[in-house]
Amino acid sequence: MGSLNGLEFQTGGIGPDSLRYSFTDAFGCSAADTIVITVTSPATVDAGQDLSFCISDPAIVLPMPQPANPPVNYSASWVGTGIVNSGNVYSFNPATAGSGTFTLRYNYQFGANCTATDIISVYVGSIPQVNASDLEICHGETENLNVTLQANSGTAPFTYQWQPAGNLSNIYILSPDYTANNTGNTPLAETLELTLKDKAGCSINKQIVITVNPLPVVYAGEDVTLCNQPI
Repeated sequence: MGSLNGLEFQTGGIGPDSLRYSFTDAFGCSAADTIVITVTSPATVDAGQDLSFCISDPAIVLPMPQPANPPVNYSASWVGTGIVNSGNVYSFNPATAGSGTFTLRYNYQFGANCTATDIISVYVGSIPQVNASDLEICHGETENLNVTLQANSGTAPFTYQWQPAGNLSNIYILSPDYTANNTGNTPLAETLELTLKDKAGCSINKQIVITVNPLPVVYAGEDVTLCNQPI
C-alpha cells in the first residue's frame, strides 16, 4: 500500500508498477496519464561490533557499511555523542564523548523513503588514578606501601606490576609489603614504579621513593666483671 498526492494505491510488490490516472471534466472530455512507480526491497545494514576505548585513545574513522545489494544512489550517516563529521567522513572521538556508555546510530537511506538503521554501543573508560606516597623506614622493617585506587577511576578488572621486584612481597598486587634492606651506614633511596592497566586499555605509571635508613651503630663499652659486694 502506498500514497501519492493524498491518494492511496496498492502496488504489485517489488519492482516497477504503472499507475494510470484519468480525469473527465464537466463537459465529458477525458484525459489520462501514466506514471511508473518502482518499489524497492527493504535493506538491512550491520554497523559492526560494539566498541571500547580509553578516554586518551585517538579518534577512529567509523565504517560506512553497505547492504547486501547496494543501490547506486544512497546517503549514509552516523549520529551520537562523540561523532565528528568532516566532509562526510565520520569519526568517533573518545575525548569529545567523555567517559561513559554511548549509543551510536548508523542511518542508511536510499530510494524515495527507504531507510535502514543499526546501532552500536560504545564504552569510554576514564584513566585510573592511585593514591600513593613516598615512604621512609629503617633497615629490617616491613611496611605496606599503602597504595589505593581512587574511586570512580578506571574500569575493573585491573592488572598491576611493580618494578624492581627485589624487596616486595608480591609485584602483581596494588599494595604489596616492602622489606627494607640497608646494611650500610648512610640512607639509601629506591624508586619503585607501578604499571597499572584496566579493562578499557587505559594505563598509568606511578613512582614512589622508598628511603631506607641504616640502623644506628651503638657501643656500650667493654664488658666488665663485678664482685657481688657493696662498693
